[in-house]
Amino acid sequence: MALPSSPKDSNKIYRELAPYMALGSQMTATLVVFGGLGWWIDSSYQTSPMWLVILLVVGVIVAMVGFIRTALKAK
Repeated sequence: MALPSSPKDSNKIYRELAPYMALGSQMTATLVVFGGLGWWIDSSYQTSPMWLVILLVVGVIVAMVGFIRTALKAK
């Protein structure tokens, strides 16, 4: 891969890579939010670990759907 010859070229590269660079953070944040919500519900209602597992599975599904949508849109 050749290095960009001008700042304008490097800006174009960053604009094209931006959707992909955020995917890891989006997936992690989704799992943390759903996992935290499940943990909070379980600790509040003593249902451990039922809601944690359920919401983590839902979080994985939501994260994968978001990943696929972003990857297809950026194509």
